[in-house]
Amino acid sequence: KDIIGKCLGKTLASEVGVRDGHGEDQTLQVVDVNGANYVNVDTTSVDGLHRAAALGLAPSGLSDVITSSYFAEVGMLYDLYHKGRAFVLLRDPMVRAVSMYYYKTQGDVVMIDPSVTLEDYAQGNGIENNWVTRFLTGRMEGELMKEDLEQAKEIIKRKFLIGFIDDGEETVYRL
Repeated sequence: KDIIGKCLGKTLASEVGVRDGHGEDQTLQVVDVNGANYVNVDTTSVDGLHRAAALGLAPSGLSDVITSSYFAEVGMLYDLYHKGRAFVLLRDPMVRAVSMYYYKTQGDVVMIDPSVTLEDYAQGNGIENNWVTRFLTGRMEGELMKEDLEQAKEIIKRKFLIGFIDDGEETVYRL
């Protein structure tokens, strides 16, 4: 989000725009948060997506980029005249997992017991449970099966422009 907002100078719709009470605004507006522009909606929750749709986020043209994990639900923002383009930025899973471990054990807000080793974390003690596959398939609970992974991979392959965080210049060019 920082790259899109601060480095590329794009206006973003995410959860950031509703800070400081802007989630109660009756009309859409762009707000500055720490030097980046955000629309005053929360696209990271289903309720927030409903509010954004009711306020006419896509037709307003205020946002250059809309971020949401709710791939199916975000479609409510668009119509025949206001279309979106889905993209996903992927990161090497090992690098991401190690980074998340340190963030959760040594970040501003410690989320897991710092005595949990990186090896323990990698074996399931605190590691996230494949949220991308869960959001894409709608299977939020229970054990994920190989079929769920294959379905998520097919959705990404068919519906998304794929970029890699480690190859930022090429990714920005493709977007």
